[in-house]
Amino acid sequence: MTREVEEVLRRHGQTLIAPPRIPSLREERTLGYDVRLDSTAMAVILQFKLGEYVSRSRTGSATWPHAGAPHYRTTFPAGHHQLPILQRLERRLARKGNPAIVQYLAPAFHADADFTQKYLARTILDDSYGCRPSSVPADGLAHHLVRVAPATTFILSERVEVDPEPLALTLDVLALRARRLTQREDSTRHEVPAPVRVLAEALLPETNDTDVDAMIERERGAFEGRDDLAAAVGVIEAGAAIGLSIGITAHVVK
Repeated sequence: MTREVEEVLRRHGQTLIAPPRIPSLREERTLGYDVRLDSTAMAVILQFKLGEYVSRSRTGSATWPHAGAPHYRTTFPAGHHQLPILQRLERRLARKGNPAIVQYLAPAFHADADFTQKYLARTILDDSYGCRPSSVPADGLAHHLVRVAPATTFILSERVEVDPEPLALTLDVLALRARRLTQREDSTRHEVPAPVRVLAEALLPETNDTDVDAMIERERGAFEGRDDLAAAVGVIEAGAAIGLSIGITAHVVK
């Protein structure tokens, strides 16, 4: 799925800075082969969840009476710490219209043969379902995100319909906006972009590190004074420390 997300972003001249690439990024200050990072651009927070296939009615099923057909579901446990964090990040990033996306995703398939076929056809993203964290009621109770074929998605316990916005289209729109925002003077190109600073201010207190500028200063040396990359890596690692997978995109020049 990450591969397909990267392919969408690459159409807009962006690459994804994500946890597996941070060690080599620190060492080489580059990504890929003859690619260099030109400027950080947008924040991509996709929280992947395991889904469960419900093939038939079972006594006491929490979802079958509402779905009435075979369906996929993923669960938000009662009192889970991650949901309020993601809801807070979504609110803060949306407040100023930052180029960012915060979304849950789960596969709407379960057989190995289906995975192989969709992986080769690059349709895993199209055949997944999800929602924004803000769609889940913030009441501390357990909820299920349900997907009934072909494209009906809703949240239980209290049924809440979820807008089935295609993730690829959303990424397209946000990447285009991010590209326009970073087409500016070279003197501001390496400043910390707004969505990255918002994330830093929201996440660092979760890791007992409240000074954003001090965090940037610690990382700056590894990136030849690039504050934008230092902040991006700090945000990604702060997210990883509390179980969140965060990617920051960067424009590239070949």
